Amino acid sequence: MMLMNYKKKILFIINDATLGGGQIHVAQLMERINHSQFLPFLACNPLGTFYPHYQQLAEKCLPISVNRGFSLFSIVRNVMSVLRIMRFIRQERIDIVHTHGGIAGLWGRLAAMLCNTVVFHTLHGIHYLHYRNPAAKLAFQVLERMLSSGTDRLICVSESDRLVGLKRHLFSDSQSVVIYNGIKKSKPKPAKVREEFGMSKKCRVIVHVARLHYQKGQDVLLRAFQLVVRSIPDARLVIVGDGPLKSELMSLTRTLGLELFVYFAGMRPDSCEIAAACELFVLPSLWEGLPLAALEAMMSSLPIVATNVDGISELIHHKKEGLLVPTKNVELLAEAMIGLLRDRMLAKKLGKEARKSVVSRFGLDRMVSQTENLYLNTGRSP
Repeated sequence: MMLMNYKKKILFIINDATLGGGQIHVAQLMERINHSQFLPFLACNPLGTFYPHYQQLAEKCLPISVNRGFSLFSIVRNVMSVLRIMRFIRQERIDIVHTHGGIAGLWGRLAAMLCNTVVFHTLHGIHYLHYRNPAAKLAFQVLERMLSSGTDRLICVSESDRLVGLKRHLFSDSQSVVIYNGIKKSKPKPAKVREEFGMSKKCRVIVHVARLHYQKGQDVLLRAFQLVVRSIPDARLVIVGDGPLKSELMSLTRTLGLELFVYFAGMRPDSCEIAAACELFVLPSLWEGLPLAALEAMMSSLPIVATNVDGISELIHHKKEGLLVPTKNVELLAEAMIGLLRDRMLAKKLGKEARKSVVSRFGLDRMVSQTENLYLNTGRSP
């Protein structure tokens, strides 16, 4: 009888609690997981704005700090966090450790392996393959191969990531599986974007939601938007997000003479509502896993202009749910944005198809159910 009522204890580990795609993904799992079968726990840096939300969802939270650097100080600090995670695993009798992202995947999986605990890892994009430092790129691939040997299940958020990982021998075919990111079926209520930023009603508003990081191609977006404004003076761009390139991008905005046309909204919990109030969503990424912001835009029936990279191309088919352009191409990105702002019938058609696609293919319940099945069919009986 005790075995029948036993709930598997899942420890989710993510390196920080800033508002982002991976963090939202973990929150979705903890919130919607079947609580009659599973108990969610969390290990995470407590300094992020999302941490209080995690505390509401988790059975218990373990505040830790894992750094990205490999200085002596960072390594010592991370080793201390590994020891704390190991102690937590043993005290709480965790059944499965599920790590998310590269840094948590490194140190969290190490802790789980040292405790001989079942370990899952979700790759939210294989970002280190795009590092510009060849030595760092090689080092992380070697580390991934070592860690994968002790990983029970490796989850990719796109088939393209899984195929790339197999090609690079980062993990085996039998241990890897694709579970697409999911999104709740909804119709967000549009925020009062024009009123908030002092735009006139006739403004044509483009939105970009992402971390301000080299990966997302925001410098290309700003240069392309300069061409858009020359063709459509009423065009405006709202950038939702924060990150290491904020100052640099704001400086570029001034250099391009776009101060009156571009609005940096910062990190916003109502990003879905902001996007729903706009006419076009743009994502000029250099690489992606499976972008949650794009799923949210599709759910809002927004037409999308994005780059034709792995992950995005699994979401959006050119001229069906949106328009795809090559990476780093300022002129073609601008041309696609101008085309959809001018052709409202095409924009409406693409937005309608985008919503239909996300509802049928990327449901949140499906994502959670597929993850639960892995939990139930992998591991040891209590």
